[in-house]
Amino acid sequence: MHVQRQRGQMQPRDRGQVLVMSVGGMVVLLMLVGMVIDGGFAWAQRREAQNAADFASLAGTRLVAASLNGAKVADADVYAALIRIADLNNHASIPNLGTTDGPVYVDAAFGTVAPVTSRDEAIPVGARGVSVPSAQLTWQPFLMSLVGVSSMSASASAMAITVVGTSVPCVFCVIGNNPPPFSLQGGSTSLVVTGGAIASDGGLSAEGNPTIQSTGAGAAIDVYGAVSLCKNCITSPAATVLAARVPDPLAFLPDPVAGTTTIGAVDAKGSGTTVTLSPGTYAGLTIEANATVQLKPGTYYFKGDVSIQSNGALRGTGVTLIFMGPQTSFLPQSNSTVNLTAPALDSAEPFPGMAIYYARNNKGTLQLQSSSASSIVGTIYAANTLSLLDMQSGTSVASLRSMVVVGSANLQSGAKLAVTYDSTVNVRLPTGVARLVQ
Repeated sequence: MHVQRQRGQMQPRDRGQVLVMSVGGMVVLLMLVGMVIDGGFAWAQRREAQNAADFASLAGTRLVAASLNGAKVADADVYAALIRIADLNNHASIPNLGTTDGPVYVDAAFGTVAPVTSRDEAIPVGARGVSVPSAQLTWQPFLMSLVGVSSMSASASAMAITVVGTSVPCVFCVIGNNPPPFSLQGGSTSLVVTGGAIASDGGLSAEGNPTIQSTGAGAAIDVYGAVSLCKNCITSPAATVLAARVPDPLAFLPDPVAGTTTIGAVDAKGSGTTVTLSPGTYAGLTIEANATVQLKPGTYYFKGDVSIQSNGALRGTGVTLIFMGPQTSFLPQSNSTVNLTAPALDSAEPFPGMAIYYARNNKGTLQLQSSSASSIVGTIYAANTLSLLDMQSGTSVASLRSMVVVGSANLQSGAKLAVTYDSTVNVRLPTGVARLVQ
């Protein structure tokens, strides 16, 4: 029997083929639509991941800058900030945080210093910024999941540093808070600072009509705590009472560590006697009876007092004198001569721009009194609250081209101290400005 097909009539087998083709076409169309929709969303998420990386690296770097400017910031604070800022940016995450494959501190040349970890320890010395190699967002796609794509992700990286420059918060900084850490006595007593502010973290006491003056760029007299000034005290400009404490502007510096080999105490004395010393660790130094000690360029660590008596002289260019704790003092008498110049800022010495450095546990006395021929070029740092900058009655130093940071200061009747700040010969300071570099 012969069955003749009618024109235009679809048979069951043809319908199956068309159905397969239609389903296949719909799958392809769905994939194309999914690629457009999910691809567009992925592009937006990539932007969010970049924001997370940028803001996280900036947040970490601002904490590094705060640390360099004297704030107490721990490694764990930076760690927590990275997590918090990333999460605020669309709940991004930072992979490998706490390892060498995750965010790291970088130096001024963008080199790796150490990974950011959750340790409750100080930020590593040399850190100037934070690099975030990956901030990541992961999500379930809208349509691509229908064709087996269960998740998608986007990531981005960023690095920021804080600029190191010559900004100086104070030139004469008394950062102890055991009152009264900063006092001046006597009508002819004077402290004159040029090129920056005078600042005290524990009040200011002046008796007997002394002169306290700050001139030039950044001129100010800033005091945290009680201010007690005699009726006829001369202050220029007027003292400003601060609402916040005065930070240590040199807190970013590493605490010095003396060598393991100690040279015995040196005693130089006798008219016409000149003793030349080389860098090293010394038990102490005494100069008396018109003797002179000449220091070769380098770093000198003292575990005992340096005493300059009876017209003795101490001289050195390109030198740093470091006084180790717990109580080691620098004691030039009023008839002595001290001529010290710190290592140049491009020097390979550990503390360029530093002339006198007291270890942070040193409670010793720093006397600034000598003959009219004395001068010190470079930073003077004795930050322990019990370290005392002492100027006895009628003493003076002819020239200080220094930043002076001390725990306490006492200028007695008739003492005169003039300090001129020169950024080219003092320790280079951070400005605390964070900026993205990549």
